[in-house]
Amino acid sequence: MTANHLTLNLKKCKYMVFGTNHTLQDVNDINIRVAADGVAVDLADEFKYLGVHLDPKLTFLRHMEHVTKKCNSRLRMLGKTRKFVTEQTSLMMYKSLIAPVFYYCDVVYDCLSTADSSKLQKIQNSALRIVLQRDKCSHVAALHQDLNLMYLLSDRARRVASIFADHSAE
Repeated sequence: MTANHLTLNLKKCKYMVFGTNHTLQDVNDINIRVAADGVAVDLADEFKYLGVHLDPKLTFLRHMEHVTKKCNSRLRMLGKTRKFVTEQTSLMMYKSLIAPVFYYCDVVYDCLSTADSSKLQKIQNSALRIVLQRDKCSHVAALHQDLNLMYLLSDRARRVASIFADHSAE
């Protein structure tokens, strides 16, 4: 690394082992130690990499908690400002403040349980109700149709399919 005049900050370095319960138990039994330039590198049980919270079993539950919390915070902001803006402005706020949080690295949600992934859909439904100023009893299909927006799962499936279709055409 000195050839590039770069130095590694060993105080910030951590490592993580990924695997199943059985594999992780085997690794714990072995008691692996990692060092760089004679300095011990700590084992991390959670790590945030490019905005995605990783855990040793790659469950993405911590990431889901983070995304849910962030979306709910922005949802409250949307609700507080809705009475002062038009429907079009409110929709633009949804698309710029909340939707990007849903869509960033969303392919990791495919490994979540239905209950966990439905939490995000409920937040989207709430956001659309705020945008259209509808009550909690209004049916979600009408909300999606009125705003010409897809359900999160359907939209993710469409985008993933288009990626595979683009690569198969090459």
